[in-house]
Amino acid sequence: MKRFKRAAACLVMTSMLFTLFPLSGCGKKKNTPMGSNEVVTDESPWYDIEKNVLEKNYDPSELEYAWSELIGLTADKVVMYTNGNYPLPDDFDWDSEEYPDTSFYQIDVYSVDGVIETSFDLKDTVNCSDAFDTIDPAELEETYNFSASGFGVGAPGIPSKAENDDEDEGSEDPEDAEDIEEDEDISEDENQETDGEGSDDVRIADPRACWYMDSVDLGDDDTLSVKIFCYVGTGHEYRFTIDLDTGDVISWEELENRADVTFEDASSEGTTQIEDYSIEKFWIYDWEGEGDPSYILVITAPDGSTTTFDLREEMPDLPIYDIPTFMNLGDHQVLFRMSIQGETEDRYALIDLDNMTIEDYSEDMDWITVDLWNLSYVEGIGNIVLGEEGLILLDFDNKEESVIFDYNWCNINRYDIQSLQLISYSEDELVFAGSVWQGGYGYYFDGDTSETQILKLTKADKNPNSGKTILVAATTQYLNYTMCEAICMFNEENTDYYITINNEYSMDKYIDYSEMENEDDYQEGFLNASSELTDQLAIDLMAGEGPDIILDATSFYQLNNEDYLLDISDRLPTDGYFTNVFDACKIDDKIYQVPLTFALNGIITRESYVDAGQTGFTFDQYAEFVDDVCNGKDPMAGTQLDFFIDCFTASNDQFMSNGQVDYNNEAFIALAEYVKDNVIDVVVNEDEYYSGAYYEDEEEAPAEYYTYASFRAMTDSFARYDDAIILGIPSYDGRGPLISVDSSVAISAQTQEPDACWQFVQLLLSEDVQTMYGESDYCTPVNINAFENTGHAVIDDYNRYVQDQLRWASEAEIRAYGLYELDYSCIDRFQELIENCSQVASQDSAVITIVREEMPAYFSGQKDIDEVIEVMEDRVQTFINERG
Repeated sequence: MKRFKRAAACLVMTSMLFTLFPLSGCGKKKNTPMGSNEVVTDESPWYDIEKNVLEKNYDPSELEYAWSELIGLTADKVVMYTNGNYPLPDDFDWDSEEYPDTSFYQIDVYSVDGVIETSFDLKDTVNCSDAFDTIDPAELEETYNFSASGFGVGAPGIPSKAENDDEDEGSEDPEDAEDIEEDEDISEDENQETDGEGSDDVRIADPRACWYMDSVDLGDDDTLSVKIFCYVGTGHEYRFTIDLDTGDVISWEELENRADVTFEDASSEGTTQIEDYSIEKFWIYDWEGEGDPSYILVITAPDGSTTTFDLREEMPDLPIYDIPTFMNLGDHQVLFRMSIQGETEDRYALIDLDNMTIEDYSEDMDWITVDLWNLSYVEGIGNIVLGEEGLILLDFDNKEESVIFDYNWCNINRYDIQSLQLISYSEDELVFAGSVWQGGYGYYFDGDTSETQILKLTKADKNPNSGKTILVAATTQYLNYTMCEAICMFNEENTDYYITINNEYSMDKYIDYSEMENEDDYQEGFLNASSELTDQLAIDLMAGEGPDIILDATSFYQLNNEDYLLDISDRLPTDGYFTNVFDACKIDDKIYQVPLTFALNGIITRESYVDAGQTGFTFDQYAEFVDDVCNGKDPMAGTQLDFFIDCFTASNDQFMSNGQVDYNNEAFIALAEYVKDNVIDVVVNEDEYYSGAYYEDEEEAPAEYYTYASFRAMTDSFARYDDAIILGIPSYDGRGPLISVDSSVAISAQTQEPDACWQFVQLLLSEDVQTMYGESDYCTPVNINAFENTGHAVIDDYNRYVQDQLRWASEAEIRAYGLYELDYSCIDRFQELIENCSQVASQDSAVITIVREEMPAYFSGQKDIDEVIEVMEDRVQTFINERG
């Protein structure tokens, strides 16, 4: 950035920061007197939102998968790139070596108002060019294993050179026609099997069916820059310049093959434009484990010349596994952050584009705390990050992060905004665009469930919410789409109150990853952060300085206290809801946190494998089940300590009541003895997918342990077993499965607006919002109608998947893989399983930390159980008493 631009940026930032103060914090602040919830004033900053959802210029139902992404803005045009694939045709022969090219590449150009202006198929654009004519015909006579590659020659819908020439009447060159005829003759002869058992066919490859899209970026003057890689022969890389108005190829060039960037060990992660330069990054990773990960940077100057930096050579001692983005510092200086394998702190490096040099950047960068993935550079302002709370300006002169736009200044869905990109920015108007994914039924069929949006935010002269009382909502987790949409609905519809969001209590602000090197470190760090967060939230709630509404905090057991949260059990609805889920969340007959969505936690098996009416396992029943049904392979495979903690938290009510600890009882001792005598530590390969005990087929899969079994997750089990059931994990009393609460809501005991807060809880429990939860997340709504409606859609989706598999295999063959069509009766079966639940999976992080520290002494034989109980009871009770 030039000097005068820096000065302009400072002036703009100062003006923005002045407007920040009226609504900063958005609600009660520390040391604010009780009963003084803030009120929105006329002067409170406000931006009106104009939202345009772009109509897709293709039929999403025809695609097996598709995703749209924003390429950028040029000359007031929004350019979207969609890539995906069509399903294989119904008549496809799996024994054929020629796989059709099912790829889908499309460019759509819209006005800022969302009106489609141009649309063209990139695959047709590339294939109708004459770029591939430069390939030596000898390179096309190659031996391919088409079945392995998934690509083939003569793919349906891919025009050959001859077909293209025929379409352009009068343009065919006689010599070209002769070459084509000769090629066709060769192809016919070479397509015959060669002598020798098991030898591959020799094919004449059609380059138009043997390439993939490498990158798509905006060029200059309303053009598109497209790079593809054609993998015939020695491989060929091309760059096309395409007219955005017509979709025609303006020019193309074959790029020089770079020996240092081979496509066998490098993958492009996209291109970043810095002024008139482009920087493409290639990730290098040695999957054989012999080398370290790193990057290659290819910089293209305005004159078209390229410079390659191989960071394996420039920084040989740094195993770089991530470079999120590049930051424009001005004056042709580019800064980038590197995440280093095995190190907890990031490194930085600086590129000088004038001199084409790269070197370590040694200045202190600890002041940057935000995630750099969603970063934009705005001329005259600087580097702006779309953070959780708003737009964050990275001020390199003063080494600080500044909020220049607070999301509380508009009624925006915060889940959606995290997927968008900032297109333009000024104090009076902001424009965002991009694709968002709000969930959907596509558990088996992804299709195209994305939504492409353009948001224009315009500064208003007066805040339309003036006079409304502000309610502050805080979450300890990530806000999901439905919660964000419900807050927007409340703010739009409620005439007296307005909800703002406070991210002060997010786990991300408390957990420290810098000292974590293994799973034990992560467990300890998570528990410490959880304990610290809960303590701070409890202190603030007690003092009346915390939020009015607390979201998604069910796992924080300490908060279930009338000093912190209101008991709202007498307000909860009964008709049309899973009331046993509400009951399971009660503490001493009081409910402080209302579950909104949930799943089940337990052992999935067949009903015929257990006793009639059994809903869980006593320790004796579980030992017998593992030995007989599971052939000695424990579905809860893991360490002794993990097994103990899972069962300990599942029976928390047996070990604590009304703030008094009791570990010296039969339930606790029986659990400890079972673990010591029956559980063997199992080391799980972290690189492999693992969920409980993994089995290949029914003979090896009599049971699996799920910590979050939603209805959608259990469709496989319902299809595979006609008597699938989920049972509680081992306990002293053989209790049923646990409730794993996903989303929840609670009201501060100190709020001055309890009725207004309850209005929001009612909205979250409404059938409309509950249905939205079921549609957009892998969860079970507590509203029964919402569950049943979305459950029908889940079954329909699963059955479409089964029908699709019948295109390729017989019914007997797919049944061998456990694929059967489902009927809607499994919705009733899942409801019956829900009714077997009576406890919620929750934990007091501080207590669990003490348990994890003391119990290994018993498991290793260093102490007997009485000694451990005595020490642990004393430590836990003392802590609880001191905490109050």
